[in-house]
Amino acid sequence: MAYPAALDSFTTKTDDVTEVLAAHINDLQSAVVNIETELGTDPAGSLTDVKTRLLKSISAAGLLNFAASSTLTISGGSITATQNWHTIDTESAAATDDLDTITAGADGQVLLLRLNNAARLVTVKHGTGNISTTTGLDFTLSLVSAFCLMVYDDNLDKWLAMPPAPADYKTNTVARLATVTGVNLNTTTKTTLYTVPTGYSCVINHVVVRAASTSLTTANYGFGFDAGGSDVITAATHTELTGSTLYTRLEAKAGAKLGAAADVFGVKCGTPQGGAATVTIDVYGTLY
Repeated sequence: MAYPAALDSFTTKTDDVTEVLAAHINDLQSAVVNIETELGTDPAGSLTDVKTRLLKSISAAGLLNFAASSTLTISGGSITATQNWHTIDTESAAATDDLDTITAGADGQVLLLRLNNAARLVTVKHGTGNISTTTGLDFTLSLVSAFCLMVYDDNLDKWLAMPPAPADYKTNTVARLATVTGVNLNTTTKTTLYTVPTGYSCVINHVVVRAASTSLTTANYGFGFDAGGSDVITAATHTELTGSTLYTRLEAKAGAKLGAAADVFGVKCGTPQGGAATVTIDVYGTLY
């Protein structure tokens, strides 16, 4: 028989016309055995059929499709993963908790974890239980929008955990914390640019002001965590921004304010432009 390398073909049999031979039956039996061999035993697993099992992880369009996330609550530093995609919460709704161990791992199993509640932080511990981080350091999940990736390695008997990307956490390096477009420089109201996430302090390194909608001849503006918007970068007029293709980089001053968790960093005009004027502002800094 040709299957599985190719599809089998059979001739149509007619009652009282076709002489049915043992070979005909044997070919059918061989085809069934080849199909069973290709599928293996119990291909549906605990589900009703193979189609249902495939749709658990692959959509009809062929896309990878994890089951909807469910929440795991830490108990004694441990959780048990029951699928690929989970949110995680602290034991007894504590403000902080440590994740040491993840049970029920199979070689090559992928696990994605994100925080269930931004007010309850989870620290993934390196080397305390069966988790080994790619950095060799503990890391804390403190944003509900960020997730960590884990893969179980049966040879190491460990979950190998990759922390959330620096684009989300911006720790241990100067990174772009925020970009805000359409910032109005014709108002004296402070405009929020970035809020320090829970569990972190923030050093603002510099800001980039660009894409001015008009020549900024009058606007006098500063940056800071304070209401006056001046405790990080002192207010000044930047007449060098005469058009949308130019930018200026403004450094934090000596003795600039250190941002604490939930502090709001923004820009404030002491003197507005006097006419319609907007810019794009990029904020660069470090969280720790």
